[in-house]
Amino acid sequence: MKRRVAAIVLMAAAAARAEDWLAKGRSLYESEKYAEAAEALRRETDAWPEHQEAYKLLGLSLEKLGKTDEAKSAWKDFRALAKTAADRALADEHLGVASAVDRDLILDEATIAAIREPQAEWFTQETAHFTIKSHNKRLTEVVAVQAEKYLATLSRTFMGGAAYPHKVPLTIHRDQKEYVAAGNPDWSQGGTAVGYESIDGFMKSQVTRRIDLLQTIDGKLNPDLAKPKLLPHELTHLVLGERFGERPLPLWLNEGIAQYMEADRRAECDKLLNDFMAQKGGAPIPLRTLVNLPGYPDNRGAIALFYAQSASFTGWLADTLGPEKLSAFLEDLRKGTEVEQALQSAFKAGAGWDTAAQAQWLRVVKGK
Repeated sequence: MKRRVAAIVLMAAAAARAEDWLAKGRSLYESEKYAEAAEALRRETDAWPEHQEAYKLLGLSLEKLGKTDEAKSAWKDFRALAKTAADRALADEHLGVASAVDRDLILDEATIAAIREPQAEWFTQETAHFTIKSHNKRLTEVVAVQAEKYLATLSRTFMGGAAYPHKVPLTIHRDQKEYVAAGNPDWSQGGTAVGYESIDGFMKSQVTRRIDLLQTIDGKLNPDLAKPKLLPHELTHLVLGERFGERPLPLWLNEGIAQYMEADRRAECDKLLNDFMAQKGGAPIPLRTLVNLPGYPDNRGAIALFYAQSASFTGWLADTLGPEKLSAFLEDLRKGTEVEQALQSAFKAGAGWDTAAQAQWLRVVKGK
């Protein structure tokens, strides 16, 4: 009994010391004594490795000291412990990685009102990488900003900062009739294409690129313009399709990255997976099975879960590896490395890489 009481006392004392270091670190940070704050906060994280708030203050202190790499390490720890979307977004901002989409690209009510009605004429705007056309001047201006920001985020997060060397026509059609007349399928609401106009064009490697979107659906503004989903999704497929060329990304990763770029998609997918696990128990698809799927699941009823898990696991992978390791992983795939071998290298693990990865990923999905 005495031993048990002593252990409890020691645990309480350790917790008190940890709390003291956090309080001291916060006070020093607020007093702009950033070096002393960082020292105190390191002692806090050493004593209590799962104290999320300490990593946040440590990251801020190190940023003030100009210690960028050390600060990013602290933010990665903060991100790994984050339980809310707001905390994850804060970490992503400091890491230079957008978890889904820059929040200023979700349109406000005034902008939505301004882009709602199509006009008869076309409005065109040129940017570094796009020629944007729509039947609404304000919509053309908005999409011009969005497209360049999505491309920059995609490059920074998944391409090691590599420049995109092409210019793409991006057309927002007035309605479904005009959209289908431009050669798009009547069942879709947005699409992308890379192809050759002719055999001569193929021989000369003259590629035609394009992205087509819809302004209105059944007379109402396409909601995907107000809270962007199709634009970042289709842009991602276009850019990654060209970058990986003859060695295309595995389908789960291609769709995972495209969804990663969508507004709030990851949170939606995590909720779907949580609901599924609550009903069925366990993970929807074991990671080893997921990463080796040659295409969509044979069971068509599982496709929605395939998309959700692809988005969720890809987001976790991006968070866990960080931009540099993630780019190295993707570069391995581009060079022809098998996906499991590339994952083992990324995680510095052996053939059992999936056991720890699945446990850690599901912990984040469940918000624990």
